[in-house]
Amino acid sequence: MFRSSNQEKRISSKNLSLSKLSIITRDVVQNQLKNDAWLMWAIAQRVSLPVKIDACIDRGVSYYYCALSGTVPGIGKMLLRECLAHVHKDIVDCWNMRNGNQILNGTDFKSLMLYLVQDVQEESSSTAPPDLDRISQFVTLVTAASAPVAPPIAILGLSYFFVKWVSDAVLDNIPSVERLIMAYTVDLILVLKSLFDFTLKPDLAGSANWEVLKEAFEGYERSHDVQKNHNSCRSASQQNNRTLDRDGFRTKIRELLGEV
Repeated sequence: MFRSSNQEKRISSKNLSLSKLSIITRDVVQNQLKNDAWLMWAIAQRVSLPVKIDACIDRGVSYYYCALSGTVPGIGKMLLRECLAHVHKDIVDCWNMRNGNQILNGTDFKSLMLYLVQDVQEESSSTAPPDLDRISQFVTLVTAASAPVAPPIAILGLSYFFVKWVSDAVLDNIPSVERLIMAYTVDLILVLKSLFDFTLKPDLAGSANWEVLKEAFEGYERSHDVQKNHNSCRSASQQNNRTLDRDGFRTKIRELLGEV
């Protein structure tokens, strides 16, 4: 049975309260307790993982369909890249990773996520993989410099034609847009889920940095899950060349994440 809008609001409110409680508990445990107490906190965080993933799905899907319907306040017809940016931020916010927002919402990480999903649009793409070591050098420069420095497209492993399409396309209810949003949502949640495991270590204390993010990204990128999920996204949006409705889209994402 699908949720009503009121049910979704109650769930979102519950997720937000749990997230705030999680942050408070983490800080208390980190500052006052050691060893076994830290382990208990880490276990509790793992228990809350389904709640985080549920919040990611709800917030990402909700914004996408609000943008499609033109009901986002103050915005008319939205560009695809603008919708992706909002979906990205909404999903990142659900994880509440300490000291990680600047990196997770930064241009470099967003570009890596685009690299992951570009094959959903370009199955025959022969673009070279991103040079993560050189990207790390750019991240260091950005941290030290007063002005932002962005890695060139070639270093990020992105196809020029894909970047141009994402930058110029208007958000529309068509299969090519649907499968991109679906793949991006699933990939981002799974990369952050991998990063979440790293942040439970005592030396990180729930925080994120570029090095562990890079490790989490590489781990997911090299897994078999990427191609399997992308094939499923293509299949879902190519059946009779029709797009899914909101509930069908949400259900498909849950299926891909193993959350059904």
